[in-house]
Amino acid sequence: AIRMIIMSAVADPVYLPQRLRTFIDQYSAKMAEGYLTDELFESFKDGMLLSKVEKFSNLGEESIRYWTEISNHWYCFDRPLLEAEVISTLTKDDVIKFWTKFFDFSSYTRELSFQIFQNNTIEAV
Repeated sequence: AIRMIIMSAVADPVYLPQRLRTFIDQYSAKMAEGYLTDELFESFKDGMLLSKVEKFSNLGEESIRYWTEISNHWYCFDRPLLEAEVISTLTKDDVIKFWTKFFDFSSYTRELSFQIFQNNTIEAV
């Protein structure tokens, strides 16, 4: 399952799911056309790996990450390194298969959507 949380101070809650679906459909078409080249995939992969293994720039960043693990009851303090290990094994084919499985809406898909309206937006919709 995939959870997406979308909030906007500009667009109303009825528009946002429609826009998300349009974006996913357009990106699926790009994927089908070969948008994700080997070079582009490796560039994305390298960027993700760098973000996972980079050192903390200050004590605040480090404490935020550790307290996030504690407050969410995850207690996996070496999460970025474990994620980096998994990312390093990914192939372009893995990513395309994942995209097709979870975002190709041409096959049967179930969707659950919650929309929360602020009082002043109900009148505008």
